[in-house]
Amino acid sequence: MPAFAARISPELASQLTQMTRRGLSPAEITRRIGDLAQRQGSPRPSYARVRQLVLEHRAAARLEEESWGQLLLEVDLRAKPPDVLLAKAAGTLWRGYEDAGVD
Repeated sequence: MPAFAARISPELASQLTQMTRRGLSPAEITRRIGDLAQRQGSPRPSYARVRQLVLEHRAAARLEEESWGQLLLEVDLRAKPPDVLLAKAAGTLWRGYEDAGVD
C-alpha cells in the first residue's frame, strides 16, 4: 500500500510550481509529482494536498495579472506586443508573459 505525505519537500514544491505554470491539471501534476517522490524514496503527496497547492498558485497568479488599462498603455507605448491583448481576452495571459519559454 502506498504511503502518502502531508508535507511536500522544497524540491517537489518547486517542480509543482513549474507544472502549475505550464497549465497541467491537478490530477496530472499529482501523478508526476508522485512519480518524482517515489524515485526519491519519499512518500507520494496526496491528491487533495497537490490540488490545494495548485489552486493557491493559480489564485496568486490571477491576483498579480495586469489590468486591461496597464496592458493597453504598454501596447500603446510599444512596451509589449498587441498579442498580449488577445491573450488576456482568451484567458491565457500570465504574469510572466514577456519571459514565456524561459525557465
